[in-house]
Amino acid sequence: MRYLRLALLPLVFAACTEQAAVAPIEDGPAFHATVTKELQYRNPSRITWLDSEDAWDVLLIGYDPADDPECNGGEFGGGIPVLEHYVVAQEGFPFGERVRDLVTTIGRPPLHLYLRADFPPDDATSDDWCTFLTEGWIAAGTWHAVIGIDNDVSGFDGTPGNNSFGGTETGVLLGKDGTRYKYSWKYRAHCDPDKGCSVMHSVDRVERVGR
Repeated sequence: MRYLRLALLPLVFAACTEQAAVAPIEDGPAFHATVTKELQYRNPSRITWLDSEDAWDVLLIGYDPADDPECNGGEFGGGIPVLEHYVVAQEGFPFGERVRDLVTTIGRPPLHLYLRADFPPDDATSDDWCTFLTEGWIAAGTWHAVIGIDNDVSGFDGTPGNNSFGGTETGVLLGKDGTRYKYSWKYRAHCDPDKGCSVMHSVDRVERVGR
């Protein structure tokens, strides 16, 4: 979140005497850093596209397909471990929070690739979907992610500098027919107090890279 800085002006009261008195000002925001490192489990998935002349839509899921709700009565049976490094560098009104939030996958979680054209029909049962997810993938491999969800080291409050955010995901998969694939997601945006926000880099694709 970006916050506008509000100017706090001391109130000067005219006293009955010749000397003016200044009203007390409440304590300002805290500038000390609060650091949190938390292990979480997530279930990432993504509809993306295949970088080829066919431009097929594909589905990527970054966890064991057997963990999917379709195979477990509507509940996730697992997930992948990620470590979130969350830093609050400034707290409190009127500035709001300035945070750094970095999420990194631990190890190389499983990654499965599906063709969207192969999705089960609209009237498919959970059993149909579970069979599709666990058996219908065309390639499997591993992936890694480093995601800077936000980086509020500067904002729209009169301080200099750009606010940037984004992240990267990369994966390598081997198809059942021996075809190799590379997955790339890269995103970076900058927010300038004067020029507004703009996307500097955006990639989301799966590429065939040979056999």
